[in-house]
Amino acid sequence: MEKIYPSFRERNIFSKRDARVVILTLFSLNLLVLSCKGFVLPMTLFVACSVLYGFLKISIKRVFIRFAEPLMIAGTLVLLKFIFAGEEGLRQGLLVSSRIFAAASLIIFLSFTVSFIDFIATLAWLRVPKLFIEILLLSYRSLFILFEEAAVIYQAQTNRLGYSSLRRGVSSFSSLAGLLVIKVFEHNSRLTTALIQRGYDGEFSIPEKKWNFHFSDILFAGFILGAAGWLWKV
Repeated sequence: MEKIYPSFRERNIFSKRDARVVILTLFSLNLLVLSCKGFVLPMTLFVACSVLYGFLKISIKRVFIRFAEPLMIAGTLVLLKFIFAGEEGLRQGLLVSSRIFAAASLIIFLSFTVSFIDFIATLAWLRVPKLFIEILLLSYRSLFILFEEAAVIYQAQTNRLGYSSLRRGVSSFSSLAGLLVIKVFEHNSRLTTALIQRGYDGEFSIPEKKWNFHFSDILFAGFILGAAGWLWKV
């Protein structure tokens, strides 16, 4: 997994911060973004996250891939608002789009700065229902397995000129999607058997994490939320 999505925590200015503080701070910022009525806060957060991506030396391609879906949603929203409501609709569409960009930037920044293990440990610390955490763990594991399976199938199709034309490309993509569905069932069957053989009784044991908390983490979060709160009023 680290080979596909390497961790950036080693060269991250937030690496020494308590993961719980970082996650709760970003969650609070998202709430401020969703409740604000102007452009200042969303665009400021979007620009700030963009600068931090460069500071962390994250490639533009990697960021763009994660931004592709929010960008498509925002573009469609602005277009529909403009068509049906004119200039006022355009303004409303741009306002909502700015919120989408800011919220997506915060979530993407979270994915680059907090490891999945710390994220799960934070959810357990917050007393999130175990069922939700278990589903998240299984989904996360299956996601990377399917990603690797899709990469192998796609490479095999490419070697056989499966995407040499539009018609063959559509046919190859359909085959890839069908094979992945079969792989999902096969993987779930093997996973269920493996869990039963290891004494799975319906609950995963989530070990408690030893947190490296410092009072400066609270000051750090308070400064960011205070500045965001001031921009929220603008």
